[in-house]
Amino acid sequence: MKNLVIHDLDGQGWEKIKADYEGWNVFADNGGIRPCMGCFGCWAKTPGECVIKDGYDRVGQIFKDAEEIVVISRWTFGGFSPFVKNIFDRSIGHALPFFQMIDGEMHHVPRYEDEKIDLYIRFYGEEPSEEEKEVSREYVRAVCRNTLMTLKEVSWNKTVQPSEGDLFPAKDISGLKEKPLSGTVFLNASTRGNASNSKAYLEKLGEIMGVSPEILNINDYRNSIDTLADLILPAEKLVIAMPLYLDGIPAQVIPLLEKLYEKDAAGGKKVYVIANMGFYESIQIRNMLALMKVWCRHLGYVFGGGLAVGAGGTLKKMMEASGAEGPAKKAVEGLEKLAEAVKEGGIIPDIYADPYNLSIEEYTEICHSAWYKWAEATGLSKEDLFRKMP
Repeated sequence: MKNLVIHDLDGQGWEKIKADYEGWNVFADNGGIRPCMGCFGCWAKTPGECVIKDGYDRVGQIFKDAEEIVVISRWTFGGFSPFVKNIFDRSIGHALPFFQMIDGEMHHVPRYEDEKIDLYIRFYGEEPSEEEKEVSREYVRAVCRNTLMTLKEVSWNKTVQPSEGDLFPAKDISGLKEKPLSGTVFLNASTRGNASNSKAYLEKLGEIMGVSPEILNINDYRNSIDTLADLILPAEKLVIAMPLYLDGIPAQVIPLLEKLYEKDAAGGKKVYVIANMGFYESIQIRNMLALMKVWCRHLGYVFGGGLAVGAGGTLKKMMEASGAEGPAKKAVEGLEKLAEAVKEGGIIPDIYADPYNLSIEEYTEICHSAWYKWAEATGLSKEDLFRKMP
């Protein structure tokens, strides 16, 4: 067993504390990590191992070998910095694709039985409010439920990393002239691009609104977040659709949130979120929406409402095929309410849309059967899906 530290410190910051982690495995940002593609290759092509060969393809295996994991991360609008979140996003092969119920919620089955991993979270940078600290704690608790770790500590320390002032203080926009705003930007924030569930939900939203939205794909701006931020800045409204990655905002989205914080001095934009996930219960998306609300507060943006869709991938396929009373009924109704809010620039309560007329048992059977079929299509046996990394 070898413990693990995950950090985003620069060289000077790491030098100050590295002696405390002598002999540990270390994940540090070398600038080369790529975001999770949402391809599920770590479940159905190379089980337990990521298909992206960038030096971070065995994150799940290194998690498996640790009894303690210490995370040192810049506090970023309630959650982790892009690099640290990327490590967690890339760790999903640590679990199996199959489902089990824990405390009444759907979660993944562990790939490695009898694991006991203690998790310590040490944020640095901006000291958040007590309300924001609780958002962070609840988010990290959810991460632990899904990674089957035991949360031992969540702390904040301004002095771990030398920096020039606070990182993300809430902006005071009182007295600023309202900048000219126009139009609505539709952003597909999934790395799966045109093939993503997120884009399908945006297209359905546009259909309900009676428009053909020009959808920006975050993938197209992976190496030019500055350009993407500049395209979004003049808009009055931002509709962002994204998958839930390990209970939070996907890593590839966080640099954009930081860039908009850096560039936007006036605030005032209305933000709407469509989020979908593979678990049945849409309520598990609440932590992502809470993090997006923290971001909005820090920029002086207005959170106009979120639509959380459980069983999102399956429901996307059923939106057109199942009729008005099909499993996607609540998701479509939610899109209708969100469409009205976006058109009018209104604010609505968050909407949580679970499958309609489809039981959790039926959904589980559909998904488990699909994984076995996928394995067969990629030349794997059913047993291969349960592979344990040495």
